[in-house]
Amino acid sequence: MTEAARVLEIAHDVVADLRRQGAGLDGTDASLWFVQGVLTSMSTQPKPGDDMVVLGLAVYVAEVLAATTDGVEVIVDLDGKRVDEIRAVGPDRRTQNVLTWLWSCREDPDADNVVFKYLCALRDFGARDRAAVLSDQLRQYAEVRKAD
Repeated sequence: MTEAARVLEIAHDVVADLRRQGAGLDGTDASLWFVQGVLTSMSTQPKPGDDMVVLGLAVYVAEVLAATTDGVEVIVDLDGKRVDEIRAVGPDRRTQNVLTWLWSCREDPDADNVVFKYLCALRDFGARDRAAVLSDQLRQYAEVRKAD
């Protein structure tokens, strides 16, 4: 087994464990709201093992993009046994650095929103209708947050 395959296997195990705990990771665009919630929770209540959860979620997000958007593939960048990046790469070689997104969203979920980053990736990969749906949801989310 290659090191990249091992990383993917570990990430899939993490996601499977999250699903067993009731996580809303159903492979849809809407599941990114759940991912955002997990990252927000991690930013305020860090726990041991969060790094593996971030890795698992990064693979999950990249794989949702790949499974639902024509020509997108998941690339695992390694430096030895250390994961440098989880990328979603489109047919025109446009690249989204998904692991970096999730780290920045975890560090500051108010400034960085994974749903926004995901909808930008959808636009880059030509899925404009899906991006528009998420954009409308983000506007509604922002209005609700202002009201609070």
